[in-house]
Amino acid sequence: MTAPLPNLQPMTPGQAIRAARARRKWSQKTLARHIARVSEDRGLIADVESYKSQISRWENDVVNPSPATREMLAEVFETSVEELFGLPTDSQLPRPLILEARVTPETLALLEDRRSVTVRTEHTFGPYWAIRQLSDDVAMALDFLKIAPEQHRSTLIHLVARLMELQGWTLQESGHTTEAVMRTDQAKMYAEMSGDPALHAMVTMRLSNTLTVSNPQLAGMYAQKAHDLAAREAESRLHAILARQSALAAAHMGDQHAVADHQARADDYVDATPHKLVGYVDRSYIDSEMAYAHLLLGDAATAMTLLADHVAQWRNPGQARDHAVARARYLHALCLAGDYTGAHTEYETTLAAYSGAPSARARNSLRGVLATAAIARPGSCQTSIATAIRRHITTVLSEGAAT
Repeated sequence: MTAPLPNLQPMTPGQAIRAARARRKWSQKTLARHIARVSEDRGLIADVESYKSQISRWENDVVNPSPATREMLAEVFETSVEELFGLPTDSQLPRPLILEARVTPETLALLEDRRSVTVRTEHTFGPYWAIRQLSDDVAMALDFLKIAPEQHRSTLIHLVARLMELQGWTLQESGHTTEAVMRTDQAKMYAEMSGDPALHAMVTMRLSNTLTVSNPQLAGMYAQKAHDLAAREAESRLHAILARQSALAAAHMGDQHAVADHQARADDYVDATPHKLVGYVDRSYIDSEMAYAHLLLGDAATAMTLLADHVAQWRNPGQARDHAVARARYLHALCLAGDYTGAHTEYETTLAAYSGAPSARARNSLRGVLATAAIARPGSCQTSIATAIRRHITTVLSEGAAT
C-alpha cells in the first residue's frame, strides 16, 4: 500500500486527530482504547475514560497535545507525527538559534520571572491560561539545558524540575490526569538530578497526588517516600503539605485513623515557617484539603467545621482558585449534612467563584453536590431547593464543558 502524503494543508491539531479518526471510522471510545493500549505498552497508566475526555478536548482544540502525546497518537494511527499533524509552512518563523553564550544569569532570571507570572495567573484564574504558557516555557528550558555551560546547569535543572511540576499540576487541575502523571514523573527525575532533597520531596508528593484517585496504595507509598526525603529538612510548611497528601491517600483507602494521624501532623506544621517551594500553603489551604479528606470519608460535620472560617474570608487574597475550591467543598458538605437551607444561601456565590477560577477539584466537588442533592430526603421545601441547586450547577458545568 502506498503511504499517504504528508498533510500540507493548514490544519489545527484537533482537526488532524478528528480527520485521522474519521478515516479509520473509529469512535472516540475506540480511539481511547487504542491510546490506552499504546500507553500500557509504554509502561504508562492506561485509563480509557480519561483518554476519551482528553480526545474531546484535543479535537475541539481546547488543549494542544504535547509532543509526547503527538508521538503516541502517531503510533496509534500507524503514521509519523509529520504526516498526522502536517509539516511546518514557510510562513512559520523558525525557533531562535540558541547559543551557549545566551544561557546566562539573565536568561535564568527571565525563566524564573515567567514561571512566577504563570503561578500567579493560575492561582487567580485557574489552569486554563497557565497550561498554554507552560508548554512553551518547558520546551524553552529544555532547549537551554542542552547547551547550558557547566556553571548554570545545576540552576537550570532545578528550574526545569519546577516548571515540569507546575505543568503537571496545571494538567491535573484541568482534568488531564494521565498526562499530569507523565509530566510529574518527568519532573521527579529532574528533581532527583538537582540534588535538592526538599525539591525531590515536593515533586514526589505531587506525583503521589496525581495518583491518589487511580491508585491510592501507590500514592501512599510515594507520600511516605516524600516524608523520608524531607526528614532532615528544617521544620516548615513543606512538612504540612506532605502530611496533607498522606491524609488524602489514606482517605481514598477509607482509613479514618490514618487520616486523623496525618491531619494532626499537618496541624503541627501549618503555622511553621513558609517554604519557598510551596508558598501557597497556609491554614486556609490545609483546612480545605483536610475537609476534602473528611468528605471522602462521609464526615460532613468535620468538613464544615474545617471550612466555616475560611469560606467567607480566605487568608491569601491572591488564591482565588483555592478559595473557589473551598466554597465548592463547603457546599458539598452542607448538602451531605442535609442542610439545604444553608446550601441555598451559598450556592450562587460558589458557582460565581467557580466560573471565575475553574478547576478540576472544584468541578469534582460540584459533581458531588449533584450526586448528593439527587438523593435529598423527600420534603417539599428540601426537594425544591435541591432541584434548584442541581439545575444551576448542571448549567454551569455544561457551559464550562462547551468552552
